[in-house]
Order: sequence, then C-alpha cells, then structure tokens
Amino acid sequence: MKNKIVISLFALIICLCSCSEDDIPFEGKDNYISFFQLEKDGTQYKGLITDNKINIEVAENIDLTNAKVEYAISELSTITPDPKTITDWEKPVEFTVSSYNEEEKTYLFSIIKKEVVNQGDIELLSQADVDAFASTGATKIDGNLIIGKVENLEVLNKITEVSKSIIIQDSCSLENFDALTNLTKAGNIYFGTIDSPFAPKQDLNINFKSLVDVGEILVNTAKIKTVAFPSLKNAYSITINSNSVDTIVFSSLDNVFGNISIQSERNTSIEGPNKALTNIKLNTLTTVLGSITFNQLHSTEQIDLSKLTTVGGSLSVSDLIVANNIKLDALTSVDNALKFIRLDGLVRLSLPKLTQAGSFEVEGAWGAAALEEINLPELTLVNNILSLTRVNTQALAFPKLATVGEALKLSNVEPVTSIDISNLTSCKTMDIDGIEKITSLDLSNISNLEAVTIIGAYVLEDLTLPQTIRELTLNGGSMATNFPELKGIETVSDKFEISNYSLSEITVGSVKEIGTFSETYASGQTGLEFTSLESIGELELSLTDLTSFKAPKLKRMDKLNFMNMWALSSIEFPLLTEITTEMKIKGANWAGAAANCLMSDLKAFESVTTIGSIDISYCGNLNDFSGLRNAISSLTEEKWKIEDCKYNPTYQNMVDGDYVGE
Repeated sequence: MKNKIVISLFALIICLCSCSEDDIPFEGKDNYISFFQLEKDGTQYKGLITDNKINIEVAENIDLTNAKVEYAISELSTITPDPKTITDWEKPVEFTVSSYNEEEKTYLFSIIKKEVVNQGDIELLSQADVDAFASTGATKIDGNLIIGKVENLEVLNKITEVSKSIIIQDSCSLENFDALTNLTKAGNIYFGTIDSPFAPKQDLNINFKSLVDVGEILVNTAKIKTVAFPSLKNAYSITINSNSVDTIVFSSLDNVFGNISIQSERNTSIEGPNKALTNIKLNTLTTVLGSITFNQLHSTEQIDLSKLTTVGGSLSVSDLIVANNIKLDALTSVDNALKFIRLDGLVRLSLPKLTQAGSFEVEGAWGAAALEEINLPELTLVNNILSLTRVNTQALAFPKLATVGEALKLSNVEPVTSIDISNLTSCKTMDIDGIEKITSLDLSNISNLEAVTIIGAYVLEDLTLPQTIRELTLNGGSMATNFPELKGIETVSDKFEISNYSLSEITVGSVKEIGTFSETYASGQTGLEFTSLESIGELELSLTDLTSFKAPKLKRMDKLNFMNMWALSSIEFPLLTEITTEMKIKGANWAGAAANCLMSDLKAFESVTTIGSIDISYCGNLNDFSGLRNAISSLTEEKWKIEDCKYNPTYQNMVDGDYVGE
C-alpha cells in the first residue's frame, strides 16, 4: 500500500513539470522606467530614478539642451511624450508610462543644477582675466572678488554668492556697474575704504539688483551718481559718503545689524556737502541695531523712515538745511542719542510713538531756528540728557515724560510761553537758558533734583523747587525785570549763586540753609536780603554798589568773604553767633583805592562770639572794631590780620580794649 502512494505522487510531479510556461496567461500590468540617461558632447549623465521622479544632477554651467536620450521601460508598455522628441531638457518634463493593460504611471524629469564653487580669491584686473574666469563656469566664489580695469563683466551675471568681499579698484573703467545681476549674497562690497576714497576717472552708477544679504557696504567717493540695492533686505552696515550721489535705492531694506550712514564728510576727494541728493527713502527699514547718521546733505528735503521702530545705537540728523519732512511715524525706541542738529528748514518734528531714548537733542541753526512744533506725546524716559537749543516753538509739551536720567536743558528758546513737564518726577539737573516769556515754573515734583540753573528768565515771577537741592544758579542775563519768588526750597546743600540781575533790591525767601552763596555782576544793586536763612557754609559777595545786606535769622556761618564791597554800610546779622573758619573783608583791590570803601564799623558782628580767623584789608574808612570785642577771646594773634584800614589794631590792641582808632 505504501509503495502505491509513492508511485502516485511521483506520477503527479512528472505531470506538473511537463506543463509549458507558455500556458500562463500575460497580465500586462508593468508601467515603469528602469533606465534614463542623457548624453552631450561625449559625456553621459545618468538619471536617478526614485519613486515618480527622475533627476539628473549637473554643474550649473552645463547646458543639456539638445542632449541625446537613452532609456528603458517595462515590456509592452509605452511612454509619452517620446523622450527622443525632447530637445529642451533644461525645463522639467512629465512622462507617462502606460502598461499593456493601459494602467498609467507618471514620472517628473528634472535637471538639478549644482553650484560651481571657485575656491580662493579672484582678481579680474583686465578683460583677459574676465575671459579666463568665464571658462571656469563658477557660480560661487569662496573668497574675495577684486575688479580692476575691465570693459565688460557680463560673465559675472552667473555668480550668486561671494563669500568674502567685492572690491572695486579705481582703475575700473565702467560707467555702469550693473553686472552680478544674480548675486544674492555677499560678504562685503567696497568702493573705496574709510581712509582711501574710490577715485575712478569717470562717474559711476552702481546697481546690485538681486542682492538680498550683505555684510558691509562702503561707498566713499566723489565719483558716483546712483547707488541701487533694490532687493537688499539685510545688511550688517551701510556707509555712503559722497557729495555727488543723487539717487539712493534701498526699497526692500528691512534690517541693518550695525550702522547706516549717508553723508558728505570731507576727505581727499570730497570737498563739501552733498547738493545733489534730494530724497532718502528707507520706508521698509524696521530695525537698526547700530547707529543711523545723515549729515551734510544740503539738498535733501525728505527722509522717509516711516516703518523704523528701534535703533540700538544713535540716530543723528545734522546739517540738512532744506529738510522739511522727516518721517519717524513708528519709532518707539532709540537706545543712545537721538539728535536733530541745524535743520534750518524743519518746521515740525513729530515722533508720535517714541517712548524712550538714551538722550534727545534738538539744536537749531544760529539765526535760522524754524522749528515751530515738537510732538512727543508718548515720551516717558530719557536715560541721559534732553536738550533743546534754538527752537521757535511757543509750547513745549512732554505730557508723559516721567524720567530724565541726567539733565533737562533748554537754551535760546525765547518764543516759549509754556512748558509742560507736569509728570516729570526724576531728573538730576535742570539747565534753562533764555525762557524770556515764562512767568512761573514748578519743579517741585522732581524728587531727585540736584542742580538747577536758570539764565535769562526775564519775567519769571515764581520758582517752585523741591525742599532740598544741591546747587541753584540764577542769572538774570542783565535784563531781568524781577527776581523770582522762591517757593518750597529750604536747603541748597552745596552752591547757591546769583549773578547779572540789574535790580536795586533782591530778596531771597524760603531758603534756610546754604552750603556756599555767592553773588557777582550786579550793577546797580543796593540791597540783598535773606529772610529765612539760618545757616550758611560760605558767604561770598563782590558787589560794588551794594549798600545793605540783611540776614535777620542767620545764626551760624563757616566763612565770610566780602570783596570790593565799596558801598556797603549797613549789615544786619542780629542772631549770628559764630563764624567758624574765616572772616575776610577786602574793601578794595589795592591800598590806593581803600578810601573808596565806605564801611566805618563792624557793629553788625556784636552778637558773634566765635570766629576762626580774621583778615581785613583795604577798608580806608574802617575805624571802629568794637563789634568784634565778644569774639576776640576765640582768636589768637596768628589768626588776626588787619592792614590798610583807617585803623589797624593789633591783636593785643583788641585784647586791651583798644577797639576804636583816633
């Protein structure tokens, strides 16, 4: 039985093996490309077939137009279009392979261009150098590109990137530098250097129409008309120093990571200001991490920085004598200085969104101040100095200004009738010169105010200050019609100075304590009174016309220094008990003029019991020293000096009671 089963299986195997493969039906499902290759000039370029794509990678300078094709497809399938009919292989082609049973598969053919990189510097100092470089087919230069005396640079239009610097030498004879049309990225571009201007024989127009990213652009020359970078978005720094450029194009510029400077600064080739450039349009620029400078552009009427929001360094606009429109609509922050200097034609300066600046400075030209309006509605912080000089505005308003880190300075602002700094609470120094129409000024909200200087406030009636400050200087400018009533202030801890008031009487109220007081240059002033003063470090006066000095509450003084007090005859110190360091009275400058000093006695000092030292000279009418009798015991002979007076008592005379001369 077992043998019969084996025999039957053997017979079945023979039967199956005897069947022909031709008897299997053909399904016809295959629709693939198994091989694809182009050939040109004896070189084969094999395609890489992946999924539904056929790619051939070649160098960017290889042109496969009219290349011959070889390919293989699956059995009994067809392909459309016929590859042998294609001549322009530079464009993508879509092939469809249909199987025998009409199932389709699509392949996209593309040529992928690879950069041809030239390693190292390229010097094109002659046209022969240019022609030789063309044969390399390079599309990228990994190094510097140096261009000298050439006639045609069309071959550079294939260059897309120069990793280091493009340097154009003076010998360049082109009138239009518009090659490198496909350059999108460069390290730096130099037409001259900071120390050596670009000085070709003819004027030049510059156009890098496709450049998007660059490090430094430096154009330093008096031989240029146009500077155009219409596609540039990002640059590290831009410097254009030229008195001849009339057109500057940066219509796509977004970010500058260093500085941007457009000016006409004198050098060996630039002799004066730029009088050709009428417009600077940077209306896509949003951020400058360094500084912005516009200087010596005498024909520039408008600067458009309408989208600029932040400046990491300074923004300086100076000597643009016809500029009448500076657009800074979006500017919110300038980390360092914000300056507008000698802008003779600017009538309105508006920074509607500016909230903070390192410093803020506006300075009009001498005799040509045209600025009638300054609009700073959101400014809250100036880290260093806020300074306005020679402006023609009537109202100065800083409605949100809370902090000025160092000083607020106003100078030659004669037309100003009102100043709004009502929210200012922090400012170390206030320096005001030439507020001829202001009648009242309140600085009492400034908690850290240290020093105040006011000059030429001709009609200022009252000045309100914090209770304590370090320095106070009041200068009448020789034209003040009154001395301001001081309110709130009780202590001037360091220096209080008055000068140039052409008034017969000055009364200082509210101040109780002073470090050092001095008054000079007060022609015609006959009276000076401190109604509240109780203590003073040093009292220094040099007033030839002063006849009366009163300090009815003064109790203590460290040093008294009267110089050239020719007319002084009345002194009132009823409560003064000590002059701790020195009492010095010098009636005239020299002995021959001593008779001009009218002081005849020192009875004003009768209440004084302690004096550190006494030095009195050139008082030709001083004969009565009895006012010092209560203080003589606090002195020694070495601390007593009297000379060139009508009576010159020795220390011993005073001890012996000989107070009055014959």
